[in-house]
Amino acid sequence: MADSLEDLLARDDLPEDAKEALRRHIQRDAEERTELERTRALLDRLLRSADVWRWEIDYQTWETVGSEAWLQQMGYEPGEIDVTDFTTFFDHVHPDDIADVMRVMKGSLERPGEPFRYTFRWPRKDGGWSCWVSSGAFISDPSDPDAGRTYGINVDITELYETQQALERANQELREFLSMVSHDLKAPMAAVTAGLSELCAEAGDSERLQVALRAATRARGMIDDIMEYAQLGRTPARPEWVPLDRVVETATEDLAAGIGESGATLTADGLPEVWADPTLLERVLQNLLANALKFRRPEPPEIRVLAEWNARESCHTVTVADNGRGIEEWNLAKLFTPFYRAHADSDVPGTGIGLAICRRIVGAHGGEITASSEPGRGSTFRFTLPGPAREP
Repeated sequence: MADSLEDLLARDDLPEDAKEALRRHIQRDAEERTELERTRALLDRLLRSADVWRWEIDYQTWETVGSEAWLQQMGYEPGEIDVTDFTTFFDHVHPDDIADVMRVMKGSLERPGEPFRYTFRWPRKDGGWSCWVSSGAFISDPSDPDAGRTYGINVDITELYETQQALERANQELREFLSMVSHDLKAPMAAVTAGLSELCAEAGDSERLQVALRAATRARGMIDDIMEYAQLGRTPARPEWVPLDRVVETATEDLAAGIGESGATLTADGLPEVWADPTLLERVLQNLLANALKFRRPEPPEIRVLAEWNARESCHTVTVADNGRGIEEWNLAKLFTPFYRAHADSDVPGTGIGLAICRRIVGAHGGEITASSEPGRGSTFRFTLPGPAREP
């Protein structure tokens, strides 16, 4: 076994100049360790002032270096929980979060130096849950592939998490209320529409009855749209790899009459597979394509569907472009608002809910939808579909 530095200094056969060099080395090493500890202490103070807590894991000893203050913030007494025990942390993570935490941590060991990030909940002593975002990286040891350390920080986002939970509960209550009201109004409105239709048939060309019938029909359509809009928030999107060209083909089946009548040309070549719920994606494309057919100019519509993978953002960007009437720039900001109609004064039927539904569906996939347009030259809608990277 190799001698320690202290043992070497005690040897009589070691030259004095070599011993002096060893003494300087030992002193320099001690000074560097002291400076490192001082820097760590300063870093901890700075992090604590921002409710950020540092931690480390040594994979040779499985020792965890944590902060007692982190536990004290959640109501625990010093020493009540052993922060040096690697398994203690995972034993307390919320059951719904443990699988994601383990997946991210395991993945970080396979990609040394690459930053990771995950969100987890940990129990407070009062029985509630605190919520944290953990970020860090695994640093490997070049001399030992089985060794290395993970360095990370925990940031308290409990207040944001609780606000988000309250907002989700409020949204759920609102969705249930809208669904209930829409359901209760649907049958009476159907009866009103049917009665007006009979009166119109009996009275002939009565302008007043025709106006009333159109208003009742539009109100009934709005009730149906409200029910659909409310239902969208009840079940999460279930994405899978789906051929986009197949979804486009399915979406156009119900639009065949409009495509034939208008003489529209639809170009959708070379589309990739995208990570999306096929039923919900079909609804988005159907709404966008229907709008391109409805808000057209006298010449036949030309509609293009494109898609490309953005490696930097890990998402597909899908584009639906047309050569229709276009939309004034001042209308674009409100375009995805429920019941807002950019062409409210036109004779094209509609309730103004279609694009709001598109935004809700795209948002359920973690993406965003935007629009650009030039009046008289057409509109372009782009939406993103985040998903796991996939080899082409």
